[in-house]
Amino acid sequence: MALVAAAMSYAEALHHAESADHWTFAARRLAGLAASFGAVDLQEASRKALAATFGDEAALAQIERAIMRLQSGALQIG
Repeated sequence: MALVAAAMSYAEALHHAESADHWTFAARRLAGLAASFGAVDLQEASRKALAATFGDEAALAQIERAIMRLQSGALQIG
């Protein structure tokens, strides 16, 4: 539950990022969070967001899908 709550917080920060720096900071924090829990799908989505353009809707959608899988219990832990 802590993972999902924190991931949702960082996803929200990505949605409301006001600059590329804010986007990068939130994506890095999310990737680190995912890595610390071994959440492979979320980590991959976060890394793609880091490589994406600031505000990339596809990157945000992939992160949201990964979080929904975590919420539903479809964990992919590595």
